Amino acid sequence: MACCATKGAVPCAAQDLYLSPLFTKSRAWVERHCDQWFILSAKHGLLAPETVIAPYERTLNRMNATDRRVWGDRVRQQLESVAGSRFVALAGVRYCEPLVGLDLERPMAGLGIGRQLAWLSRAT
Repeated sequence: MACCATKGAVPCAAQDLYLSPLFTKSRAWVERHCDQWFILSAKHGLLAPETVIAPYERTLNRMNATDRRVWGDRVRQQLESVAGSRFVALAGVRYCEPLVGLDLERPMAGLGIGRQLAWLSRAT
């Protein structure tokens, strides 16, 4: 699942740093439906939920295509080293597009934020 812009003010576990309603509902969904889950961070790449990090300001939405491709290569390697071969991605196109070669299921693809929140509420 993707990180978000709304963050707490002090270092803490990544799962507790991100505060947006979409992140909170996505977290509830993955905790219920997935064996393991990770956060796609524009700054850190792949984060285990318990990894302690400080607040930061970085997003793939403001990266150029080359930087997104480098990020995607890094995250793909990280995913392949810690997880299986098939993934559920609760993330927007900017976070999924660079993950070339991965088998990604995107159950909320094409939905706006409001519809994503509604989908997560129904599915949780």
